[in-house]
Amino acid sequence: TRIDIGVGGKGQDVAIALSCLSRPCKLLQFIGQGPEGDQVYEMLQQTVGQDALESTTIRTVAPLRTCTSIVGADCTTELVEPSGSIQKEELDEIYNACAKQNVDAICIMGSMPPGCPDDTYARIYQAIEASRNTKKNKCLIDSVAGIDALLKVVQPETTMLKVNISELLKLAQLQTKTSETGGAETHIVVQAVTQFLQRYSTPVHTIAITNGAHPAYMAIVNNNNTLDLYKLEIPTLPQNTVLYPIGAGDAVAAGTLAAWVDPFERAVPKKSRLSAFAFGLACGSARCLCVENSNFDWNMVEKLYESTPPPVLVSSHTLYYY
Repeated sequence: TRIDIGVGGKGQDVAIALSCLSRPCKLLQFIGQGPEGDQVYEMLQQTVGQDALESTTIRTVAPLRTCTSIVGADCTTELVEPSGSIQKEELDEIYNACAKQNVDAICIMGSMPPGCPDDTYARIYQAIEASRNTKKNKCLIDSVAGIDALLKVVQPETTMLKVNISELLKLAQLQTKTSETGGAETHIVVQAVTQFLQRYSTPVHTIAITNGAHPAYMAIVNNNNTLDLYKLEIPTLPQNTVLYPIGAGDAVAAGTLAAWVDPFERAVPKKSRLSAFAFGLACGSARCLCVENSNFDWNMVEKLYESTPPPVLVSSHTLYYY
């Protein structure tokens, strides 16, 4: 019935979501050449502002890819074009830009384009960390690209890994028919988290697990080497409403990190990883009600957050490593 044009990169989605929450950020990104790249840059200027883009946007030789999302009454299909290859000089520009940033938190999102080595995200993290002489940055990782190299350099206590259940099962090398469509039972989540932590030797102490339209989970490793698993209900959305789910996961990441770093007096008054994730889930749900990618209404977020039951502890056990 109509065609809408918008911004759709995962890091870009997070920046837009943060702007909805009135939180400033710096958007580290590659944008391809050509009219599509120019159009995306102009749209970002209008949504997140020039300050978020200046000094951290690298225009590449390769043209910008475009993706098409076909939205139906009860489902959305996304057709994703392949990315152009990144040149070594463009990578060097990204690393140099990282070294000049003084930020309070880092959000690492999505896949890497061709030409980026597996340690790209690890080098970005190290470059930003090296630019600070004070306390360590909080870091939210919503990616499995280059995860092996990245988990070797992050600080476990200040890092949160956000994955969907399918990604967690893959990282844990756990064979099961579970998917986000059907949802995952608690015992499967416990097994997947445990095997993941054993495989990577506790690289992070907090894992936020989305589960599609089903309840989400958060796994927290305590100082006494026990693992607590919490279940978080998903906010209930209005019935008989067309939903726009593209970018919902990115809104979850943005809301979670924002509330974890600096809680919102209106909704999340205390620093808590669980409360921050619950707030992020409310952001992701509110995002599904807006046509514009990654946008959502603050008042709707607050309403959904307040109407959702608090997290519930569903499992607790000691971790053993072999």
